[in-house]
Amino acid sequence: METNGLLMTVNMMEANGLLMTVNVMEIDGLLMAVNMMEIDGLLMIVCMMEIEGLLMTVNIMDTNGLLMTVSMMVTDGLLMTVRVMETTAHGSPYDGSRGLLMTISMMEINGLIMTVRMMEADGLLV
Repeated sequence: METNGLLMTVNMMEANGLLMTVNVMEIDGLLMAVNMMEIDGLLMIVCMMEIEGLLMTVNIMDTNGLLMTVSMMVTDGLLMTVRVMETTAHGSPYDGSRGLLMTISMMEINGLIMTVRMMEADGLLV
């Protein structure tokens, strides 16, 4: 479906179960939402929202427990927050047995990076 030349919705389904659904909606030429679901458990949800051309949120969930959530917020073109959380496949806090990155937080004020925070469960980088 197209309205005023803008792609409103795209739905795709494959019998092999890899790509189940893709929804794309544009309002005033901005990409509002992208949803993808795969039953193989690798990529479950991808949501993107743009307001005034700025990327507001990206959510990625994997059932394999490696990457659970990635959130990005942009205000006035400045990267305000980048957050990465990892948990086990059962949803409990990641025990760090593989020493993977737990959290990255970045804040910019007037274009200057004010805080960079990295935590790893293995205790190497805190």
